[in-house]
Amino acid sequence: METKDFVAAVSEIKTAAENRFEEIGVKQRELADEIMGLKQRGTQHFDARPADPTDALAGKIRAGLAAVADGSAQTGGISLKSADLLGLQRKSTIVNAGTTMSEPSRLAGVVAAPHRRKWVRELMPVVPVASGSSAEFLRATNAAQLAGSQYDATPQTEGAIKKESSFTFELVQLPIPTIAHWTKASRQVLSDNAALSAFLEGELLHGLQLELERQILVGDGTSGDMGGLLKSGNYTAYADAVVGDTYIDALRRALGQLTAADHQADAIVLNPADWTTVELAKEDTTAAYIAGQPRGVNPSVLWGVPVFTSTAMTAGDFVVADLTGSVALHMREDARLLVSEADGTDFTKNVLTLLAELRAVLAVHRPGGVIVGSFA
Repeated sequence: METKDFVAAVSEIKTAAENRFEEIGVKQRELADEIMGLKQRGTQHFDARPADPTDALAGKIRAGLAAVADGSAQTGGISLKSADLLGLQRKSTIVNAGTTMSEPSRLAGVVAAPHRRKWVRELMPVVPVASGSSAEFLRATNAAQLAGSQYDATPQTEGAIKKESSFTFELVQLPIPTIAHWTKASRQVLSDNAALSAFLEGELLHGLQLELERQILVGDGTSGDMGGLLKSGNYTAYADAVVGDTYIDALRRALGQLTAADHQADAIVLNPADWTTVELAKEDTTAAYIAGQPRGVNPSVLWGVPVFTSTAMTAGDFVVADLTGSVALHMREDARLLVSEADGTDFTKNVLTLLAELRAVLAVHRPGGVIVGSFA
């Protein structure tokens, strides 16, 4: 190729490249303008505030009633479509109805009724019964103690006849009642809810203690019940009542009666209402409380003897007793909980029977060591 032709070719290529660069520059400027337009439109969109629907409605009303407003007409009207009122519709408010919108918080376990903390039986000796369905003991009914010095009318005392005492006895036999109750529950619920299992066990065993306490105090010996402390023949009646005595006076006199029979009191048993009456007693002159101070910690004690309160005790009655030396609880079977599925069709239903029971009977060995009376 000649030099002239080469120079012409290079010039042609340079011109084509400059034209192409010019086209690219134009495209760049066009794209920049489009991007700027999008930014501006986006800013306008986000800066825009929703129109108040009442403004448009108010404008239509003003236009329709303009003649009435300027006094040129006495009547006027406006025409509204449903679309004009859409903006005025109230939306439903989301509220927490029941447990639909929130999850409840459950306390773990089962809240049970309060359990009694002290029992009258705690002061009673327990005598195990190894076998049989009854308990028995030999009780002296009369002891004529006639011990004295060897003496006769003559100066000679040696060889004189000594004093003779006499005793009579009775054999006391007591049938041992079975105290029990039961409930049913599915195997699944006991397996899935350990707290429920513990609750049922505790309630069934506590229920036995409540019934045992009731029978120890006021059982009448009928309908399978044992004879309690208040059953006739199991106590000595309070005999030292004085007209006008307060509750505290009566209890102190009963303690004296018990001491006179050579017993040492270790328990006073009252209904809670009667113990409240005792604690609310006041002195006549100063109106100060006699049994204790409201701000202090006052033990349940009267004249040095512990006071037991029980709702099983009949209100208005009292027991003052030497429980350790006069009574015993003959225990054939202590409280226990049994679980079985062998009850009818329970096995095929996955149902379990929970049974709590005990076997025991109260024996009052010395009725003279139990004083029972009533507040006047």
